[in-house]
Amino acid sequence: MQSPEAFYDTITIVRELGPTLGGVSRLEVQRASYLSCLLALYRGRPLAEWGYRFARTEFGTPFASEINDALEFLVNSSQLVEQGVRFHLTRSSQQLLEHLRSLASLAERDEYLHAACGSALAVPPATFSEGLDNEPTVQSAFQRSAGGGLLQGPALQILYEHFDALSNILDEEVGDLLTPSVVWLTSIADRPVSERQAESGHEP
Repeated sequence: MQSPEAFYDTITIVRELGPTLGGVSRLEVQRASYLSCLLALYRGRPLAEWGYRFARTEFGTPFASEINDALEFLVNSSQLVEQGVRFHLTRSSQQLLEHLRSLASLAERDEYLHAACGSALAVPPATFSEGLDNEPTVQSAFQRSAGGGLLQGPALQILYEHFDALSNILDEEVGDLLTPSVVWLTSIADRPVSERQAESGHEP
């Protein structure tokens, strides 16, 4: 079953990152969509409302099959063009995005997507990838087995504790999500391996 949220997120991410990065890779779309979901949780949005779920691949990266399916469908229907390993928008995909944006349930995702893409451009690539790979439920899935589901189990509570601490430190009322996103990515990317193992219940 196709996910309209995955279609919307995929096109939006390619539109926001493509001009600066010279197109967007499959992994970059997956990472940006995962950070978007994390930022929705930071704002207090229930995970069940996100529209699709993530698992950890054998390579340790977050992966949503719906995002992968959306990329394939959009390329096959000429909504996106794949050049080498990078995706680019077409005129028809711009039109599809505007049509999808007319749906309020999809347009409200822009806050999370814009901050996630902004973060991908604001921090070094290594910080962006390591920050997401060090996210507590990703680390927990790594300890269990490849392909484990993300954003579930005891590690999810640890993630919420991270977010509560971040919110208290920033003492923000409204504001945009770019600042907390960049601060969180930077701080968790720099955490020693021993701290992550202890937090997930696996002492070195």
